[in-house]
This record gives sequence, structure tokens and C-alpha cells, in this order.
Amino acid sequence: MTNIFQLSAKTLGQMSLPTFCGRCFWLRVHNPQMPFQVFPSIFSSIDTFSKRVTNLYFERHGRLPNWFKPIGLDAQPLEAPHWSKFNYTDRGTNIKVTGTADEILKLPSRQGALVIVDYKTARHSTRADELAPMYQTQLACYSAIAERIGMGRTKSLWLAYYEPVTDVTADQLADLVDDDSVAMRFAPKLIPVEMNHTTIPKLLKKARKIYDGPMPGRMAGCRDCNLLEDLLRTVRRGQGGLPTTLKGFLASTEQRVAR
Repeated sequence: MTNIFQLSAKTLGQMSLPTFCGRCFWLRVHNPQMPFQVFPSIFSSIDTFSKRVTNLYFERHGRLPNWFKPIGLDAQPLEAPHWSKFNYTDRGTNIKVTGTADEILKLPSRQGALVIVDYKTARHSTRADELAPMYQTQLACYSAIAERIGMGRTKSLWLAYYEPVTDVTADQLADLVDDDSVAMRFAPKLIPVEMNHTTIPKLLKKARKIYDGPMPGRMAGCRDCNLLEDLLRTVRRGQGGLPTTLKGFLASTEQRVAR
């Protein structure tokens, strides 16, 4: 039996994109602690805020806010399990698929069927549409996990874009600013996501094959591959005074790249 390795729903989703690079994937899964990775916590805070608003509104009014009309205002928010419990291990590949669903709703009118929503603090744009295959796979994984751990079957998947409202007038300042704080409004927009579980087994098999094999060759035009090559050249020239931990990572990476 091959060893178990963990893969997030988001990472599996990235494999659905036409820009997917097997070499970069191989390096990431074999070096989980990559350098220079900083994700601004503000986006996670806004997602938590959005979820809190939804839950408080439901507690007070007995229904969801109006922007959830495409889903159904009678849908009931459920507590999303922590990522350590929201996972399953695929038997065919021995890969543990993990994730954190932003919002899981239960539809009383549909015998308790689930709706899974992923929050995005951004404007819906052409760029977002280009990422649709990644979001589709990511949400399909959440659906598969929910069913595997006994939460129920999923009826639909959605993206909720919380678009910042930046067109502010002087007349609105009284509602936005007080002595020690400033508020920012968001205009939520719900976008349905096609539910397709058939791609998951194929992607898991592909991930297993890449993980178990030697590092794939460099993909032409891959921005991260180019940046990695530039970084390794800098290290070889002895520039930068890099930290010991980064030197160790780059040394092991360079050995693999050289193979």
C-alpha cells in the first residue's frame, strides 16, 4: 500500500486549470513548507465576518438575507466541521482529501439536502470565470467530503462574491465613519457552480502518479518554474545572505531539479 499524503480541495482544484504544472505540484507536495508564502489574513477575517453576518441574520429573522434568494431563504446554516474532521481518504489512491467549507446550508424543503457556498472577497470578473474549473473541483470535493462523513447529499454548489462597494459619497459618511472606526460595505453576488464529481477520481490518480514518480520536466511558459530557476541562479552566485532554513530548502530543491 502506498503511503498516505494529504491534498487540499483547493490544490486538487488547481490541477483542473490549463496552466497546471506537474513540476510545481511535485515540488509543493514534497516541500509543504515553501518559502515566501504569505497569505494576507484580512481575507480570512472577511470570510469569517460574512459567515457571522449570515448566521446572525438567520437567528434574528428566521431566514437568510435576501441575496440568498437563488438558493432559498429557508435554508438553514450548519456549523461547518473543522478541517481536521472535514476530510476523507480515497481508497484507490490513499490520498487524504481535506478542506474547509465556508458555508454549509440545509434545505428543509428538500429533505435536508445540502447547499455548499464558498465566499470570495472580490469582484466577479472574466478572471474569475477563467478559474471556474478550479472552483468547480474544489466545491465538488467539499460535496464529496460532506457525503462521506455523513452530513448528507448536496443539491447545489455556489460561489458568493462579496464585492467591495468603493463608490462612496459624502452623504454616506455618517453611516460609515464614527470616532474610532470605519465601515466598508459589500454587495454580495451569488454564482452557481456546476456539480461534477466525475473529475475527482481522475485528478486523484494523476496526483498519485506525480507524487510517486520523479520530478516532472519544466513546463514551457510556467511563471513559477521561471521564478524558481532565477532564484536558484541567485543562490549559485552566492547572493542575498539567505536564512539557513531557506538555504536548506533551496539546496534540496536544486538537487532535485538537477536530476
